[in-house]
Amino acid sequence: QGYGTGICSLEIDQAEWFSRLIAAEAALGPGEKLTYSEIQNGTLTDDQTRKFEKYSASAARLPLKIADAGGMSAAQIEAKARAWKREFERDGKTLSVLFVDYLGLMRRSNRYKGNMVAEMGELVWAMKCLAKSLGICVVLLAQLNRQVEARDDKRPHMSDLRDSGNIEEHADQVLLLYRPAYYDARDANPTDDKLLEYEARANDLLIRIGKNRLGPCRDRTVYCAIETGDIASKSQRAC
Repeated sequence: QGYGTGICSLEIDQAEWFSRLIAAEAALGPGEKLTYSEIQNGTLTDDQTRKFEKYSASAARLPLKIADAGGMSAAQIEAKARAWKREFERDGKTLSVLFVDYLGLMRRSNRYKGNMVAEMGELVWAMKCLAKSLGICVVLLAQLNRQVEARDDKRPHMSDLRDSGNIEEHADQVLLLYRPAYYDARDANPTDDKLLEYEARANDLLIRIGKNRLGPCRDRTVYCAIETGDIASKSQRAC
């Protein structure tokens, strides 16, 4: 939609990001889908290759900046965001949102060395200050701890955020993601009724709003095709 976007990817490189972006762009068009694994592995048919070339050009025109250096510190991410903001402004655009993937891979300072919760809190606070300073939205990804695996109900709660105290304190919103198909696939002996249930929710992504400073906390289920990165309202994909 034209909003300037930055991605600081501490886990995957630019090539994989663009494979995912191209697959997501192509999922919106007609015909055979492209999966990002097929793009990465180069196992495309002639028809898929033509589609890849078309949507590669489309993805290349997106107002998007990606940095894929590993172990970036909060200061390095801030410097990158400020540089991107200037670059966008020179092109008559505005940096609107910055994604950081992910918190656990950010380089920590020595200020709270040995105190993991405080170390994470310092990073989250730095991203909060960056958002306010630049007037942008910072989406900071974080992992869940393993407690959820020990429960029958796998839907995440705020307490499942790894080293979560300062994340909860500083964040304006906390969105918790749950994809039931991930766990359905582990059921070795499903009944016929379970198979029908699993099929009905194969593309469900539950977004739980665990915290919201400016609105209600609620659950929302959307459509998600994990192999293409296509996420939309369920009504859009039902048509």
